[in-house]
Amino acid sequence: MHERGTTDPIDGDHRGERAPVSPGLWRRGGAMTVGPIYEGSNGRYYTDWQIDRKLTNGTWTPCLHETETGRRLVGIDDGELLLLVPTEATALPTCVELRSDGTTAWIVDSRRSIP
Repeated sequence: MHERGTTDPIDGDHRGERAPVSPGLWRRGGAMTVGPIYEGSNGRYYTDWQIDRKLTNGTWTPCLHETETGRRLVGIDDGELLLLVPTEATALPTCVELRSDGTTAWIVDSRRSIP
């Protein structure tokens, strides 16, 4: 069950109350629009907002962006590389939820626990 003020286990974002739109899709307020969703070579999923945030705050380093396919290659911990491939929201596994507060969308993976 989702509770008011839950924490996003992927990025640690504190969010308010959410209302279900459909299984795995959440919104607050009006219509939800979501940018690209990416599947990482590490088996995790990310929204465009999550990727931009990690690039902006220096957690990840941009390496390549293939504009024709939308694929991205980013540097992560200790010189490792992460390939990000665009995917459809309908292709997300059932353990992965797409959530939004009306302005920002993020992925929550129920397979992961908060440390």
